[in-house]
Amino acid sequence: MQSVFNVESITVGADTTYKLESSLADDIEISLNKKSITIHSDKASKLILTFDNGKETSLTGYFNYYNDFIINFEDLSLVYTNRKLFKDSKLISYIDSFIDAFNGRTELNTVTSEKGTFSNASTSFSANSIFNFTESRILHDADYSFLDDLGNEWADFIKLKGNTLSFIHAKYGDSQFSASSFHEVVGQALKNIGNMTPSNEQIDLKAVRWAENFNIAGFNTAITRMRSGDTIPNATDTYKKLLLN
Repeated sequence: MQSVFNVESITVGADTTYKLESSLADDIEISLNKKSITIHSDKASKLILTFDNGKETSLTGYFNYYNDFIINFEDLSLVYTNRKLFKDSKLISYIDSFIDAFNGRTELNTVTSEKGTFSNASTSFSANSIFNFTESRILHDADYSFLDDLGNEWADFIKLKGNTLSFIHAKYGDSQFSASSFHEVVGQALKNIGNMTPSNEQIDLKAVRWAENFNIAGFNTAITRMRSGDTIPNATDTYKKLLLN
């Protein structure tokens, strides 16, 4: 679940029920058990997941078995996940450092799409796209940079600068402060983090791809996949040497 739910406490006599405020289903409740917290919903229990091995389970059964969700409390130092309750008394003090990791840019106010529009003659991304912003504001000083988007990608862009290697994930959305949108970007980064230490053979295979132009939506564009640098052989040689640093 990537959505964030609020919990409503309903007390009738000596009994208290905890209900999740959700537009997806109006009967989701949570139970505070002796050793775990579980989710209940008659509607969600009718949604059946079928796995490749033939095993079937309800949606609520799946979540309750794996306990693969996070519950926060009014006391922000407490977090429940994977059947465990964690307490981090320093969590609040981390917020300022966490916020410092974000670098807002006013130019993003004019961005209206991820990649923009294309034609066979396109040599760059549309001016109002996040890909164009990435190239003009992040890749502009690269020694070498590559467009690795689509297919077996490691990132949307890869940047080599001095002794640094950067994987860049560029996403566009209408949300302002969406936890699920933030999770999407972080999830993509975590999924590809193992590719930051490829073998020489993997780099050589990538070099074949980086020597091509970018094709999308039926267009064979003139956008080169190596976005900056002199030659592909020099780029891959620099990449391999950087990994030894």
